[in-house]
Amino acid sequence: MLENIRVNEDLLNQEKYKYIFSVEVLNELVLKGVPFRDAYKQVGLEIEAGNFSFQGEPKHTHLGSLGNLGTDQIKLQFEEVFARFEVQKASRAISALQKGVLG
Repeated sequence: MLENIRVNEDLLNQEKYKYIFSVEVLNELVLKGVPFRDAYKQVGLEIEAGNFSFQGEPKHTHLGSLGNLGTDQIKLQFEEVFARFEVQKASRAISALQKGVLG
């Protein structure tokens, strides 16, 4: 199943996702020293007036964010859990059952 997953790289360019990065702009303003309340109001007014836009790449750094999905950690955890499944033992048992039924 995972081999057939295809990522739609242009998904966020659709109009319905126009405001998805409003928090990114808000955070940029706060990091520049604008008080949160004022930055929130500014971004809200830009959205309300239809003047909001976001250029650039998100600067998220927390695990699970767009820029830091943590797929390496997910793969490692998957491999650790999968290793606990005794796949070879189950395969031998299935083979033995099939031989008993078919043999």
